[in-house]
Amino acid sequence: MTFTFTDQLGDVIDALPVQLASGPAVSIAVNEAAVWVPVDRVEEFIAGVRDAARQASAASRKPAPEPVRAYGPGDQTEISTCGWTA
Repeated sequence: MTFTFTDQLGDVIDALPVQLASGPAVSIAVNEAAVWVPVDRVEEFIAGVRDAARQASAASRKPAPEPVRAYGPGDQTEISTCGWTA
């Protein structure tokens, strides 16, 4: 049995069982490249993918930094630096 995932750009990931000289494994193929994950390390692989997903999700929820305000000389005219700092 093969598991296939296709993303919104049409890139494909396939996971299928394989037998290697060192024992059973899962072939994880992305388009035309593949890695083999030994069956006793599949949970480690999945946990790593989950951790990466959590980090990506957390990064997308961080609030935008407050803009840094600077003032022109003399007249206190406010100039927005749009969050960039020197």
